[in-house]
Amino acid sequence: TQDELSNKLSELISYLRNGKRDIPVLISKPFLWGKPIVCMAIEKAAAKTNATVMDMSELSQDLSFRAIGEFEHSGVAAHPGNKGMKRIADIIYRNLAKVL
Repeated sequence: TQDELSNKLSELISYLRNGKRDIPVLISKPFLWGKPIVCMAIEKAAAKTNATVMDMSELSQDLSFRAIGEFEHSGVAAHPGNKGMKRIADIIYRNLAKVL
């Protein structure tokens, strides 16, 4: 359930911080497959732990961010290609700059 996932994510964030609440944590919503229950659980865990949520959903709107045509398997090709990976890096960098 959403609450179980949120609680487990909160536990993981707390574990990674090792008791130091001031350590910044970035957590990402899914690139694709933006399941509302998962996204809400991520938001809830981030709010509870003061983590920063990165929204990658913009990448799913533009097919040029995917690896279409680079891989025979359609499931693999649906993942980010080089342009998508560059965009993900930009989003991570932008969010890191906010918390450091």
